Amino acid sequence: MEVQKVNLQKLMDFLNEHDEFSKNNGMQLTHLEAGHAVVEMEVRNKHTNFMGSAHGGALFTLADVAAGTAMIAHGHTCVTLNSTLSFIKPALSGRVRAVARELHSGSRIGVMEVSVEDESGSLLCTGTFTMYITGSLEGYLKSTT
Repeated sequence: MEVQKVNLQKLMDFLNEHDEFSKNNGMQLTHLEAGHAVVEMEVRNKHTNFMGSAHGGALFTLADVAAGTAMIAHGHTCVTLNSTLSFIKPALSGRVRAVARELHSGSRIGVMEVSVEDESGSLLCTGTFTMYITGSLEGYLKSTT
């Protein structure tokens, strides 16, 4: 599959403006390059479970967004095919960030390693996300090329 050249700053701006799910959950893409992405959010009451810590689903979503955008930065559209996330420590408050780093990028499959840390750098969870490449960004992001 041919890879489209993408203006990464324009892509990051586009995703931060138009990814409604991420916006509604307070997630912001703060760094983007092919095979590497950082997504951050402030843990707020809406993200917590009854025990007062960030819900695992919120941290999982943050990790998934980071993995997907790291793959998208290659010029592909993709969906998560498989994932594992191991929770190590709770996030009680403050800013958390998911850092995705590419382990493999093929013609149809990409594999990302993701770590989620709190603002002091403590590891909260870590995992692997396998992404299935569904096509090209060309039809979606003409303004970012």
